[in-house]
Amino acid sequence: MTRRSDRVWFLAHAKFGGFALAAILLTSVSGSAETTTFSCKDREGKPLMGDGPAGNACAEDICTVTNGMKKCENTPEPVPADSSRDRQAGMNHEKWLSDIAAHERYPSLDRIEAERREELQPVLDRIHDAKLRLNSAVEARQGKLKDELEFYRHAPPPIELEERVKSNADEEKLAKKAIEDGDGEKKKINEKYDGYVRRFRDLEKKMQRP
Repeated sequence: MTRRSDRVWFLAHAKFGGFALAAILLTSVSGSAETTTFSCKDREGKPLMGDGPAGNACAEDICTVTNGMKKCENTPEPVPADSSRDRQAGMNHEKWLSDIAAHERYPSLDRIEAERREELQPVLDRIHDAKLRLNSAVEARQGKLKDELEFYRHAPPPIELEERVKSNADEEKLAKKAIEDGDGEKKKINEKYDGYVRRFRDLEKKMQRP
């Protein structure tokens, strides 16, 4: 004779087992419902479909479709049109502010040329001084030093004369270098202010438009 406690234990476990079996079946059904397919285009542009990984036949636009959700490897993220317009508007605003600042600093061509002359003057002075030093060194080498070296043509020149010849050559070399550097600096300054002139004329044209 089966005891009542044994019968209750059997019914409880049977009920739990039924729940567990149902959960397993539901999980299996939901897993099988999640289907994945692959699609792409071959090199001739024809569409290819399959339920496995895309093969070598795919040339572009390899897409994965899972439960209706499509994701393509070569599809770029869309850029909202509003953000693109906002960036363009921001760039235009920055350009407008820059134009205003440039016109306030240089309201006329005379102002630009005055600043050009002011910045060029120290450079021109250095070039002028270097040319004077160069001319002096050349005159000494071709004049007095040349005569003294000619006097000692048949004998070793004194050490003092050799030192003056070397110092003269060094001075000539330094003067040429200073002139070269000054010409380069002058060119950069003129290019900078030539750019200011072009921008001023462009702004004048914009302001004159109806």
